[in-house]
Amino acid sequence: MTCKLNNVNPHNWLKDVLSRDINEMPINQIKTLLPYNWKG
Repeated sequence: MTCKLNNVNPHNWLKDVLSRDINEMPINQIKTLLPYNWKG
C-alpha cells in the first residue's frame, strides 16, 4: 500500500531493496529504502 500511495512500482522497489547489501549501510541511511524516500 505504501508503494501505491507514493507512485512506486512495488516490483522494482522490492527488487532494488533486496539487491542491496543492507548490512553495510549506515543506520542513518536505512530510511532511504522506504518507498516514500526511494529513488529507483
